Amino acid sequence: MLKKIEELVQSQGHLALATSLDDVPHVSLMAYAAGPDCREFWAASLSSTRKYRNLMENPHASLLLDNRCNAEGPDMALSVEVRLQPFATPAAEASACRALLMKHGNLAEFLGLSDAVLLRFVASRMQLLSGLEDVFVVDMEKVLDADGLRA
Repeated sequence: MLKKIEELVQSQGHLALATSLDDVPHVSLMAYAAGPDCREFWAASLSSTRKYRNLMENPHASLLLDNRCNAEGPDMALSVEVRLQPFATPAAEASACRALLMKHGNLAEFLGLSDAVLLRFVASRMQLLSGLEDVFVVDMEKVLDADGLRA
C-alpha cells in the first residue's frame, strides 16, 4: 500500500491545503512537489496570504490529493496530516525549490517575487482511500521507526 501512496503522490501536481486559525478553516489549491519517500511536501506561497498567516500561528495542516482526473483503476484520495517545518539547511531548501520548479516550471516568476516563500510540510499520518471502502492508514512515525531512521 505504501507503493500506491508513493505512486499517487508522485503522479499528481496539485493538492488542497487546509489550514485553520481560531477554529476558522481555510482551503487553498496548491501546486506541489514531494520528496522521493513522500514524507515531505513542498509548495510556494506569498507571505501576505491568509494561508501563510494561518500557518505562522498554527503550523498543523492537512493536505488532500486524489487521482480523479487521470484515474486508471479505482479512484484514490490521500489525506495527509502535516506540520510546517523549516528546512534543515539552505541546501535542502534549494533542492526542494529545484524539485518544485522541475514539476511546475511556470512557478519560476512567482518564486522570484520578493514575498514568495517556500513551504516545507512534514507528514505525520496518511490515510489512503481506494474506491469507496478500502482505507489504509500510515503513521509516519512508525514507518520512520521501521526504516531504522529514528532511535
